Amino acid sequence: MNIKYTFIIPHKDSQDLLYRCISSIPEREDIEIIIVDDNSNNKNFNMELLSKHNAQLIISNKSITAGGARNIGLQQAKGKWVLFADADDYYNNIEFLDKYADMDFEVIYFDFDDSQLPYFSLKELRDTIRNFNGSTYSIEKIKYKYTAPWFKMVRRDFLEQYKIRFEEIPNGNDTYFTFQVGYFSKKINVIKECIYTYCYNPNSITNIKRSNNENICGYINIKKINGFYEYIGHKEWFRSNISYFKHILRHQGIKSFILLLFNIFTIRTKKYRKYYYNLINERI
Repeated sequence: MNIKYTFIIPHKDSQDLLYRCISSIPEREDIEIIIVDDNSNNKNFNMELLSKHNAQLIISNKSITAGGARNIGLQQAKGKWVLFADADDYYNNIEFLDKYADMDFEVIYFDFDDSQLPYFSLKELRDTIRNFNGSTYSIEKIKYKYTAPWFKMVRRDFLEQYKIRFEEIPNGNDTYFTFQVGYFSKKINVIKECIYTYCYNPNSITNIKRSNNENICGYINIKKINGFYEYIGHKEWFRSNISYFKHILRHQGIKSFILLLFNIFTIRTKKYRKYYYNLINERI
């Protein structure tokens, strides 16, 4: 049977949540799941559960980042459509996508639930989906402003046509992927059905203690994003350095914050003004 959907899930040290995610995906012959483990400490997986859900497990014995894990998944994918899940989240109502699976779209965006988040929400993204009206501005906003890969499904032949992949960096790996998908796609659809549940995991890369290099990578990613937004004429979408600094203080502590400030003064940021735009256009 032809594979209709490939679910790619990068994983690291969260097996119980991974099993919840896998169990939320229907057991169907036209669905495959590819789990790419990023050098977890515990490499003993519930193979019976994985086999039941037609899940392929690829284990890396060295650190490859979430972007590297997703790229490995893309190399193995056979589905007509590719979906990217975080291991600590789960799906709802996947069958609803079947009515769109044979339509001539390159990207389909869908609604999600963030009610389980303890102290923040993704209300702006939810509102963008729910109020989508097909205008140029709303199309560009959903294509470019939100870089998470999990609220969309993308045709695999489209990804292969334009050789679209993730950056293999420790922070912000999905930004380049999002900009490529948005830049090259001409046929998109937005469905206002809740397909995905985004959860809070205190042990995720967003919340755990990170190295100074990872913090610097996040800061540089903001510069690259803002440079791209400036180039395409959407300065109103600029990411805030102040918000990022507050995030470092909240989750990493004062020492990490001071070290980051000390190091960023040595970073030349002007070169990032067209960073992602140039990367994309070098391949046209």
